[in-house]
Amino acid sequence: MLKFLSLLPAHWSRRLVQQIGLVRNPYTLGVRVIVEDEDKRVLLVRHSYLEGWYFPGGGVD
Repeated sequence: MLKFLSLLPAHWSRRLVQQIGLVRNPYTLGVRVIVEDEDKRVLLVRHSYLEGWYFPGGGVD
């Protein structure tokens, strides 16, 4: 399977892995938090698998 994925363009293989994950486990439990400092600045992160800026967080097992 990994050899097959390495032959595909990166965005195709990433999409395929995401879709397989949805078939195997259609529900994902996760959390995001708002982190604010004393100057009212908010922490945002960029994930490698999503475009844009988001609150930090992650999946829960």
